[in-house]
Amino acid sequence: MRFEASFSVEVDEYGRIAHECVDYSLLPLRYERLTLELDEPMPRRQIGYAIVWNDDRVVHAAAVVSDRLRIDLDLAVPAGDHAFWFLCAGLEPGATIRGRAVVEGRLDLAADAAADPD
Repeated sequence: MRFEASFSVEVDEYGRIAHECVDYSLLPLRYERLTLELDEPMPRRQIGYAIVWNDDRVVHAAAVVSDRLRIDLDLAVPAGDHAFWFLCAGLEPGATIRGRAVVEGRLDLAADAAADPD
């Protein structure tokens, strides 16, 4: 399975971005790769992501210094609401950042079984 979402987001007055770029629900998945690609390079800037459950628990996060972030994952996520967030800091306030997020994975019913305490 491959999910892709484009985004265009304005940097806040403190030079930061926290943008929900991909939102999922219902399917238990095993994420295998996340790619964030920006339309314009941002050298020496902090770029990262987080996977957040609907109760605001962060289940996985990473950051790098680059204009392209590609992370290989082996992360099982049970069915339920969760979202990928695109995060940056140290940017010019008011700037607009455009790019796309690509998430690759496969259906994994075992993720639901592992999350069920019964």
